[in-house]
Amino acid sequence: IQAVKAYLDLVSQACRAVLIFLKHNKIPHTVENIAIRKGQHKTPEFTKLNPMQKLPVLEDNGFVLTER
Repeated sequence: IQAVKAYLDLVSQACRAVLIFLKHNKIPHTVENIAIRKGQHKTPEFTKLNPMQKLPVLEDNGFVLTER
């Protein structure tokens, strides 16, 4: 089973909730830290992943789940 990749900034309550959910349900995951305060959510690489430039984002085997 491939781990879910979670793009998070733990300053965000929504991101912390996603992390708690993943851990509580023992879902294999990796965390990619995206520093909102440094503008990392506005980089071209992240914008390709989520054009709305919002966190959290979950990526699972090519499927990307974002906040719209």
